[in-house]
Amino acid sequence: EQRVRSEGIQGEEASEPILESASTKNLQIPESPADTISRAELEQHIRYLASDDLEGRFSGTSGARAAAAYIAEHFEELDLHGLPNQRIQRPSFFQKFLMEERKLLECSLESEHATLRNWHEFGERFCHFYGEKESEVVFVGFGRESDLEGIDIQGKLAAFFPGEPDSSSPDFDKERLKMEMISERGAAGFLLIFTDEGSRESYSVFRKAYYEDKRYYLALQPEEALKAERSIVVFASTLADLFGVPTQEILGALDELNRGKNMSGSYRTPVRMITSYETFRSFEGANVLGFIEGTDKKDEWIIITAHYDHLGTHRGEIYNGADDNASGVAALLEIAHAFALAAENGEHPRRSILFMCPDAEEIGANGSLYYVD
Repeated sequence: EQRVRSEGIQGEEASEPILESASTKNLQIPESPADTISRAELEQHIRYLASDDLEGRFSGTSGARAAAAYIAEHFEELDLHGLPNQRIQRPSFFQKFLMEERKLLECSLESEHATLRNWHEFGERFCHFYGEKESEVVFVGFGRESDLEGIDIQGKLAAFFPGEPDSSSPDFDKERLKMEMISERGAAGFLLIFTDEGSRESYSVFRKAYYEDKRYYLALQPEEALKAERSIVVFASTLADLFGVPTQEILGALDELNRGKNMSGSYRTPVRMITSYETFRSFEGANVLGFIEGTDKKDEWIIITAHYDHLGTHRGEIYNGADDNASGVAALLEIAHAFALAAENGEHPRRSILFMCPDAEEIGANGSLYYVD
């Protein structure tokens, strides 16, 4: 056990420990598997994962590898299934992926009317796009299904206002559904338009926080990076600059939308998207996954996730991450324990259940993005 925790997932042998732990077959099954969830076991998991020994579990470090090995060890003890891994010819609890540490050199949108720069005239975080690509920005009103009828946004950037007519407080879930619908129509991304010009001051804060230092991205081939979806926040004034029209004209379009008029396609312009980085190093992350197979609906999946990485150390101080997210991982392990005991007792879930602990959440949700891709 000590060898596994200290070596983490370095190398295939260490990443696939053969454990001599007690099988669930040897454990006494309580009256209800849910009764196995205890404060003591939750605290045990949290104390280990948030201990100084793991040094804040920053992705790619020995602390993160030890945390991943700890989770995999418990998946092994619970007899969870691993995922097929052709490299080692047997199932694995680890889904490894490569990341790159980079510094942003340029990120801009250029039209014949204006050049917008990231964190100056627009804002974009954690985008995996890089390279140069011709596209087009198309205004699509509020981005609703009715606004998209008859509008071709394949390979284009869809610009839309949040909310609906006369809605002063947009619903985040509705905005997310709009974005999903736009993605499904093949858009290169979207520009969410805001009218509160005063909040532009936050750009300087985000620029410092996200781009003046090194940042972390999935390592993609150039052709893959050019296909990465853009998610951009822009103000009405800077979008007007891009279209080459007065700001009041864009705000007037919002007034027309509020009166029920369809304004989709009223504004469009070709743009050149340019993003470049300086790359410092490549390093490996790993999601930890284990599952219980369902019965009559085993091809339907319930996914329970909790990321295990945290912020590491800064200026000699350890950011232990007890509540972000050692507590979440502890909950996941206890839930997995209960379901594993239920399955051992012949009470299998109808649907398959995947227990997934993603890596690199703190540096852009890279592990989750890799899994979804």
